[in-house]
Amino acid sequence: MRRWVFVLSAFILAGMLLSGCGKKSASEYQEIIGENSSGGTTSGTSNNNTGTTDPASQQPAQISLMASKLTIKSNGTDSTELTVIASDSDNAAMAGEEISLKATGGLLSASQVVTDADGTAKFTFSAGAQKKNQVVTITASAGDLQKSIPITIVGTTLSLIATPTAVKKDVPDGITITGQALDANGKPIYGEDLVLTSAQGNTLSGMDQSGTPVSGNSITLTTDVNGSFQATFTGNATGEDTVTLEGLGSKKQVPLAVTNASSGFISPADGQSVQVGGTVSLVALWVDDQGNPLAGKALTFVASHGSFEGGNSSVVATTDETGKATVTYQADNIATPASILVTEDPSDSKAIQDTLSLSILASDPNRLDLQSSPTVLPPSIGDVSSTSTITAVVRDENNNLVQGQLVTFKILDGPGSGESIWPLVAVTDAYGQAKTTFTSGGTTSGQYKVKVQAVVDSSNGPFSDEVDLTVGREAARIVLGTTNRIEVISKDGIEVGYGLPITVLVTDNNGNPIPGQKVNLGIYPTQFRTGYWQETTDVEGKKTYVPIVTGVFANEDVNRNGILDPGEDSVIANNMLDPGNVGSIPSEVITDENGLASFEIVYAKSYGIWVDMEVSALTQVSGSETMARLDPVTLGWVYKEDGTPDLPVIDSPFGQ
Repeated sequence: MRRWVFVLSAFILAGMLLSGCGKKSASEYQEIIGENSSGGTTSGTSNNNTGTTDPASQQPAQISLMASKLTIKSNGTDSTELTVIASDSDNAAMAGEEISLKATGGLLSASQVVTDADGTAKFTFSAGAQKKNQVVTITASAGDLQKSIPITIVGTTLSLIATPTAVKKDVPDGITITGQALDANGKPIYGEDLVLTSAQGNTLSGMDQSGTPVSGNSITLTTDVNGSFQATFTGNATGEDTVTLEGLGSKKQVPLAVTNASSGFISPADGQSVQVGGTVSLVALWVDDQGNPLAGKALTFVASHGSFEGGNSSVVATTDETGKATVTYQADNIATPASILVTEDPSDSKAIQDTLSLSILASDPNRLDLQSSPTVLPPSIGDVSSTSTITAVVRDENNNLVQGQLVTFKILDGPGSGESIWPLVAVTDAYGQAKTTFTSGGTTSGQYKVKVQAVVDSSNGPFSDEVDLTVGREAARIVLGTTNRIEVISKDGIEVGYGLPITVLVTDNNGNPIPGQKVNLGIYPTQFRTGYWQETTDVEGKKTYVPIVTGVFANEDVNRNGILDPGEDSVIANNMLDPGNVGSIPSEVITDENGLASFEIVYAKSYGIWVDMEVSALTQVSGSETMARLDPVTLGWVYKEDGTPDLPVIDSPFGQ
C-alpha cells in the first residue's frame, strides 16, 4: 500500500511538471505528495538541494515606521509622507512584504502597501475631511509585528464673542453670543457640532442643525456655511459666569456677569448712528436693587473712539435726584463703531456697568474709485455669458468709507454687440462699496476699448471714475509652480533671508511655448499665523523642532488697497495692517525659448512658516490679457539634510 501511494504521488508530480503547471509553495507540494514511503511527510527542497524552506521564515523579523513631519495642518491639503521598512533577522531588506495600515483619525492614502526591492514602502497621511485638532496614531502591521507613530493635526481655531458681557437677571433679550470655527487655512468649517456650556447653569438658547430651537445650560450647535453660529445667554443666577465653547479638539471661553441691578444707559438706543464729528447726549440711569434712583452717584463714562467735554476719552458725571447722569459725546473723524462704557468704578471688574454701541458714519462723499475683475473677458456665446464685477468704493475727504450712497453705473463705450450692465444703480454697504455686473456681447473689442463709468452725488458736486475693459479671446495660458528647494540669502557674510523659487510657463492654446513674452508679476500676503517652534524628538531619538500654530488669520487689508481702513486692524490691534508686505518679487520676467521664466520670493527668515502668499502673473498676447494665480504659497523654512530645521528657529513675529 505504501509503495502504491509513493508511485502514484510521483506520477502526479511528474504530470504536473509536464503539463506546465504554475509554481507551487512548499505547503502545496506537501499536500499533493502526501506520505512518503517511510511513513513521514516529504518536505519541499530548494533548487540547489541544500536544505528545506520554511514558509514561516519568510516573515520579517522587524519593521520600522518613519514620517517626513510629525505635525500637519487641519486644512485637508497638507500631508506627511510615511515610510515603512521591513527587514529579516540579519537586517536585510525584504521585498514584496504586505504591510497593513490603519489610523485612529484623518485619512491614509492606502490601507495596505507592499515593500519594494529596498524593503521600503511609502504612503501619505492628511487630515482629510476631519478638521479636528488631534493626535492620530498610525499603525503599520506585518503578521504579528506592529509599529506605530503619532501625527499631530493642528490649526483649527474657535472664536467666541459675547455682546455685551454683563446682563440683568431674567431679562429676556439677554446677551448675544457668536462663534466661528476655522481650519488651518482660515477657511470656515461647515456642519460641525460644537458644545456651548454655562458654568453657573444660566440658560443658553439657539438652533440645532435642523433649525429646531434648543435651550439649556449646555447645548449643541452646528456651524453654518460661514463656520458660524449664534446663541443667546439669559441670566438666571446672579454673579460671575464662564461660557465655554468646545469642539474640533479646541476650546474657547468668555467671562460673563449677571446682576440684579437695572442701572445703565437709557438714551440713545444701542447701535444708533452718529455722523463723523457729530455730537449726541448720553443718559445713564442708576438705581438700587429695589429700583429706587440713586442721587449723587459718581459715574465714569469711557469711549473707545471720540471724546467727551474737554476733548477727553473719559469723563465723570454725578447722578441727579432722579438717578440720571448726562454727558455729551462727540464722534471723531474716523467712521468706525464706538463703544461707550459707564460704570461706578472702572478699576473694579465686578462693579455694575453697562455698554452702549454707536455707529459712526461718514455721509459726505468726496471721492469714488472704480475697479473691475477681471479686466479682460471673452465674448458671450449662446447661453454662456462672460461677466466682470465692477466695484465702486466711495470715501469722504478724510478717506472714510461712506455707507448708504447711491451710485449710478453706465457703459460709455463698447463694440455695440449686446454688452450690458446690471444693476444700473446700487447703494454702498458698510465697506463703502457698490457693485454691478458687466456682461460682454457677442464680439471682441479693441484692447481696453470698453469703458464703464460710475457716478455718486454729494454736497460738493458729483464724483465719478471710469474703468476700461477688453473683450477678447484668450490667446495665452500661464502656469505657475514652486519647487521644494529654498535658497539661503546672505548679506556681508550673514545669512539674512530665504529665496523661494517660482516658475512661470507661458503657452498658446495649443500648448506651444511663447518665447520672449513679458509677464507682469504681483504678490500679496493672504494670511498669517501666530505660533512658536517646539523642541521635540523624532522616531530615531534625534532632537528636532516643529512649528506649533496657535492661530490662523486672514490679511487685515480686506479690500487690498494698502490703507488702514476702519475695522481692518482686527487681530493684533497695533495700528497697522498685518502681515504687511513681507516678501518681494521682480515686477516682470521674460520667458525663454521654452516659454519658461523663473524668479524668487525673497523674505526675511523670521517670516518662514508664518505667512502665506498669493502670487499672480499677467501677460498680454495680441491685445488679450491672461492672468494666473498661485495660492497659497507658504513661505518655507530651510531644512538640513538630516531633516532638522535651520537653526535658530524663530517664533511667529505676530505673537504666540
